[in-house]
Amino acid sequence: MTTDGRSPGGPDAQGRNGELDELDDIDQLILDLLRETESRLDPVPAHLVDDVKFALTVRALDADIAELTSMSLTATRSEQAEPAMADTVTFSAGSLSLMITVTPNDDDTVRIDAWVTSPSARVELSVNGIVHTTLADEVGRLSFDDIAHGRASFIVFPDADTPTVVTPSITI
Repeated sequence: MTTDGRSPGGPDAQGRNGELDELDDIDQLILDLLRETESRLDPVPAHLVDDVKFALTVRALDADIAELTSMSLTATRSEQAEPAMADTVTFSAGSLSLMITVTPNDDDTVRIDAWVTSPSARVELSVNGIVHTTLADEVGRLSFDDIAHGRASFIVFPDADTPTVVTPSITI
């Protein structure tokens, strides 16, 4: 309130009984400019949404979180003269380990070959919100074909006596 009892917004800022008037076009313009300025000066961190989803998934599953224990760039067999390059990543949690090898395909997708220390485990791969599911064979091998590039995480559902394991997100 000003010294003469009026609202700082002017005589039209408050209606009868002290209620605020509805927003007009100028109010909306000011709010839009403020939102744009805030987004430009203090944007939401790039992976915040994925990190929150990850934390909620772990809590909902009452799962163990795997640790990224090794990462390397390795050469793989290829039909071409030069060997193809592949990223190899290993996650570990308690008595369970998951090793993945990411190999690029010609069509800008990747193939993921994996080995898990819990044979016949169900493994989910989530990439950009799309979930791919497969079962490991009797020695723990599994693969995912034609996977798009993006942020990826794995959930391993081993046998009933072993807790579910969730990996941190990686970029493939």
